[in-house]
Amino acid sequence: MEDWLGSLKTATAPQRPRGDSFLIEQHDILSNHHHWYATSHARPTYCNVCRDALSGVTSHGLSCEVCKCKVHKRCAAKSIANCKWTTLASVGKDIIEQADGIIMPHQWMEGNLPVSSMCAVCKKTCGSVLRLQDWRCLWCRATVHVACRPQMAVACPIGPAKLSVVPPTSVHSISTDDAWDVASPKGNFSPLLVFVNSKSGDNQGVKFLRRFKQLLNPAQVFDLISTGPSLGLRLFRHFEMFRILVCSGDGSVGWVLSEIDRFNMHKQCQVAVMPLGTGNDLARVLGWGSSCDDDTHLPQILERYESASTKMLDRWSIMVFEKAIPVPKTPKMSISTEQEAMLTGMVTSANHHLRFIVETNDTQTLIRSTRNLCDTVDDLVCRISEHHKDDEQLAVKCDILRQKLNMLLDALQEEEIGAHSGDDLIATIRSLIARSIPVTPGSNAYLL
Repeated sequence: MEDWLGSLKTATAPQRPRGDSFLIEQHDILSNHHHWYATSHARPTYCNVCRDALSGVTSHGLSCEVCKCKVHKRCAAKSIANCKWTTLASVGKDIIEQADGIIMPHQWMEGNLPVSSMCAVCKKTCGSVLRLQDWRCLWCRATVHVACRPQMAVACPIGPAKLSVVPPTSVHSISTDDAWDVASPKGNFSPLLVFVNSKSGDNQGVKFLRRFKQLLNPAQVFDLISTGPSLGLRLFRHFEMFRILVCSGDGSVGWVLSEIDRFNMHKQCQVAVMPLGTGNDLARVLGWGSSCDDDTHLPQILERYESASTKMLDRWSIMVFEKAIPVPKTPKMSISTEQEAMLTGMVTSANHHLRFIVETNDTQTLIRSTRNLCDTVDDLVCRISEHHKDDEQLAVKCDILRQKLNMLLDALQEEEIGAHSGDDLIATIRSLIARSIPVTPGSNAYLL
């Protein structure tokens, strides 16, 4: 245990150069140092440093998340920085120069080959569970025997994702504006910039982050949680055209699109979405489904992205401002005490006459009370209209009430010339009053 603790302390990341955050992030991405994580293996596995088997029932040890180099915890500090290449400088002595330019060579890693691996030269099974044996290329995934390796072609075909990969031989250096100086390789080339939210999908994003680094150039893959989208966009600024894949939900897609607008790069890139997490409405609209939680089919998914068609979408920027809107106040009627008492008396008188009209069966009493009610209500309406001259809705209601009162007076005039009998007159007047003034029999509030 003491040896393990000591090796872990010495196997920490190398000292970072001092400088701004961009230089620190850039050093992490472009360095050839391994990125270890603790893991276990179900089949016999061997250390790439001391070549001994990883001890333990399930072969505990450390594995590099990019190149899958295996080491004991005590051997991590002794491992050389030979992780997957990122730039031309990292290729080093393995550079192959020909008359027509620099050739992308194979990058070999010894031993721990996948089950049922087949030699690319002799087509026979290679690899062993008894020792560290034979080779595999980190780029084209080819496996080969030790004896057959000299017969392999010098140039690496890079693999099935060749269209999306930025070969390290094409990335020469970083210019003064923090972007790559890129020499585009021959043939079809549509580099893919990948942003992964490692916290999305119940932390399933970590699996996709590691898998993308294994399939592509590690410098093409960025974790939105640790670096954000700005670092990757700055490095890809000199590419004439490139594609962006955002592996997350709608929120992260919006973040990346905002950074693209900030760098004014919307004319040179196309954005695709791989749905991780919960909010994946945009991925569903674009036809990529609602979720993707299986990283084993990632090479086939990359091929689908390479052949996908583009679609133009509108993007809106909405700004919301808070502004106080004054509420118009209804002017209050200012009346004196005498006017208030007079209006109260008029309402009381109208209720009194209305009660006689509703309850009496005497024709003369009905006619007299009706005339008094009409005069009282007409006077009341006139006074109310004077105090609410600006209220159009109230003026309309007062006009309607006057029209109905006139109908009552017309009925009285017809009675005087004998057009109605006594019972007919009573029924007619009560009907007109019921349509003119709301009444509630048995209560004191007849005029509302």
